[in-house]
Amino acid sequence: MNRLLPAACSLTLMLAALPLAAQTTAGTAPTATGKARAGQATTDAASRKRAAARPAGAGASASASNILELPLSPAQLAAAERVHTGRADCEKKQSVQVDRVAGQPGHFDVRFGARSFRMVPEETTTGAVRLHDHRAQVVWLQIPSKSMMLDQRAGQRLVDVCLHAEQREGGPTQVAVSAVDDAASKPAAPAAGSLLEPAR
Repeated sequence: MNRLLPAACSLTLMLAALPLAAQTTAGTAPTATGKARAGQATTDAASRKRAAARPAGAGASASASNILELPLSPAQLAAAERVHTGRADCEKKQSVQVDRVAGQPGHFDVRFGARSFRMVPEETTTGAVRLHDHRAQVVWLQIPSKSMMLDQRAGQRLVDVCLHAEQREGGPTQVAVSAVDDAASKPAAPAAGSLLEPAR
């Protein structure tokens, strides 16, 4: 009888400890799950912040880049041959530099002050030469008597009375006047898959 008493006490203690161990395990599992959920919430919040930080015009810029990558039409390449390059002296002692982009026929780097524009020619119905930066919505318009730069978003001229050497001997013509009025009146709307100015 005395020998059985210690064994009975040990068994009683073991049975009493089982509920306590179960409670400890049950309390640990939700804690681990809660940490996992908190980590996922932090990741989701970071993703939302990155999305919000993206520039509002990112889609428009990508679209403009796609336009620049499109192959130019024969008419655009023909117009590019008539573009005056080099330095053009403008009003108010300003100047514009027009250079062909190496390895990209029909593409031009047009610089005015600290700003630089990547432009491609557009076919026009007036006979004028028109270069357009689709991302910045800026136009370089070349007519026989002068060239000018237009900001189509703001609806104003950035610089006027710009002359390359080839234009110094030119004079005003009706074509020139029509071209200026046409460029200032409304922005170009290239047709799908091309940079051509819509026919009138």
